[in-house]
Formats: sequence, structure tokens, C-alpha cells
Amino acid sequence: MATHFHHSNTAQDELKAIQKRLNQTPLKILQKCTTRWNSTFYMLERILQVKESLYLYASTNNKIPQLTSEEWMLIDKVITLLRPFEEVTKELSAADVSVSSLIPLIASLERILNDFDSTDELIGDTTAVLKQELFNKFSFLENEVLFITATFNDPRSKVIFFLNTLTKERVIRHILELLEDSQAGAPSSSRSPNSKRARLDKTDDFGEKKPLSLKDTMTSLMATSDSDIEDVDDIPLIGYKKSIGNIFIKLELLFSARFSKIEFSPDLDVLVS
Repeated sequence: MATHFHHSNTAQDELKAIQKRLNQTPLKILQKCTTRWNSTFYMLERILQVKESLYLYASTNNKIPQLTSEEWMLIDKVITLLRPFEEVTKELSAADVSVSSLIPLIASLERILNDFDSTDELIGDTTAVLKQELFNKFSFLENEVLFITATFNDPRSKVIFFLNTLTKERVIRHILELLEDSQAGAPSSSRSPNSKRARLDKTDDFGEKKPLSLKDTMTSLMATSDSDIEDVDDIPLIGYKKSIGNIFIKLELLFSARFSKIEFSPDLDVLVS
């Protein structure tokens, strides 16, 4: 069907005339591209958008087949199934995408797929294939320290999207090891690490504020579970985020008192290729 309109200007003009008679905005049928999977999604979405005009076009000539009600239903369900994948593709292709976005996005896709009926006669098999392929390609993520550390340090996600219950313990241990290495030779803090709600600013005996040690601050954040949070302002990262709006908080801002500069590489082509 798409090839028919792609190769015939006359067919495009006829379809456009029908759309005008129906007081619809003229829309062309999109042709899929073999190198871009979402081009098939856009093609099906456009076919569904111009369903009425295609029905009339097929009724006036025999150049394209008349789709049955079951075929239209199939197109509609496939579009619904693929739309979350198209949205994730856009997210991961953005110029400002973060490493910490990958695990939450994949976990969200898995949850969405689980909501589809695997016994559906029209898309049940397709849903099963997508689930399996998603597992085959991305099940390694929670074994990669880069991805779990970035996700854990993102205040928007923390441990919410980890499927393995041991991942939290592994990433905490890894971060604390990094902090130990970075503070080698530095004087240890007299601050007790048992406090779960330590703030970034601490008052000394003279009433002046002084920053907590880097390790104590991170230990406090990592030891605070969701059930412990009653007032989000008690959590340094979240309280700071609230004060400046929906801006992604980078670690160099939080720990600027300890480090003069922390460099981050925005090059994420390897993730979205």
C-alpha cells in the first residue's frame, strides 16, 4: 500500500482530493526505511490516521486492497505496542541523554510489555518476541558498574528501577570504595556515620557552618531508604534539586567544597548507536 502511493504521483493526488472532500488535512502515506525500525511505526501510524480516505480510495479502484476490520484492529494494536519503544528511542537519541536514564527506561519498557495480554491472538506472539529480545540485549545492565552507579546517583531514580535486590548493596560498596580512594591521606572526620539525615551544612561550637565530609554525606544519602523519607528537604540532593527546579543535579555541584573541579564526558554515542 505504501509503495503504491510512493511510486505514483497520480495516486497521491487522488488521495489528497479525497481528504479535502472529507475536510481533512492532506497527509501523505509514509514509506518505511529498512535502516530505521521506527519508520515502520510511523508508516502504520499514518495509515491509521488516514483510514477513512484510504477506505474511499480503495472503493473507487482496485489499485490497493481493502483492509478488513481485523487488519485495521491489528494495525491499531501494533501501534499501541510499539509506541513506548519509539518514545524510548527518542529519549536515548537526545543530545543531552544521561547514562542514568538507560536502566529506568528499559525497566519501564519491561513493565509496559508485562501489561500486554500474551494470549492476544493478534499481537501475543509479537509481545513475547519483544520481551525476549529486550531481555537478551539489556539484561546485562545491572552487572555493569557504570550503569548502576549512574542510576543510583541520580536522585530521580536511585534504587527504584533495580530488579536485583543485591544491586543496591553492590553499588553502595563500589561508591564507598571510590570515596575511600579519593580521600586517601585526608584527615578522617569525627562525624559519626550512623546519622541517616545529616545535612550538608553542620554548625561548629562557634555557631559557624562547616561542610560534612564527603564520605559521611554520601553514606547518609545511600543509607536513607524511601520509607525513611518523611520530609524531602531533609535529603540534601533532593532538597537542593527542589530549590532550583527540575535541573539535573551533577555530583560536582554537591561536592564542590571538596573538589575544585570534576570533569564529566557527555559523549554517549556508544549508548545510542
